[in-house]
Amino acid sequence: MKLVVVGASGGTGRCFIRQALAAGHDVVAVALPGTDVGTIHERLDVLRADVREPDAWKHALAGAHGVFSALGAAGWNPTTLCHDGTVAIVRAMQETGVRRFVGISSAAVQPEWKVGRVIARLLKNIYDDKKRMEEATRACDRDWVIVRPMRLYDGPRTNHCHVALDQVAPGWRVSREDVAKFSLNQFAGDQYIGKAPVVYEPWALTWQSFGDYAARSVRA
Repeated sequence: MKLVVVGASGGTGRCFIRQALAAGHDVVAVALPGTDVGTIHERLDVLRADVREPDAWKHALAGAHGVFSALGAAGWNPTTLCHDGTVAIVRAMQETGVRRFVGISSAAVQPEWKVGRVIARLLKNIYDDKKRMEEATRACDRDWVIVRPMRLYDGPRTNHCHVALDQVAPGWRVSREDVAKFSLNQFAGDQYIGKAPVVYEPWALTWQSFGDYAARSVRA
């Protein structure tokens, strides 16, 4: 497959690119000038452009199977990056006939999760943008999947990425590598089309990791 990745210089975007290349896919990474996607590969093309200006990059969608979006903003200031970027992506996909869209959101957007509602209030600008991004995605006519990870952390792929639909996930965190793998799988299957799965690491694995860390600290 040929896959187009936006938000390619962030942690999750980088993980996705590495895994897609390792699986034999061709990848086009759309990244701002001066950013680093962390990988050099013969099947990776890096296109320097602002995703919100699709005329500068939509030609990369020719022959693509789908688009993966790992767009995300940081800080306390108001932002429309996720919403505006998603609107631009969908418009470019419609113009070029590309159907599959997989976008990263957050479990904190899920209304059933009380802790998530607190997080969303504390980081209101960021999560308001994610909510608008989800609304734009749900309103589009593409084959979309919204991936809602629990708290992301940098760590190895555990292959224990669990999924919750329309319920509070019994977990707290998930590795970027696991989220990237789950997202990559969405381009090969239809199980979660039109849905917003929450992905998480089971508590048993989380507590095991904390225990291993404590043991190493004692030995040190």
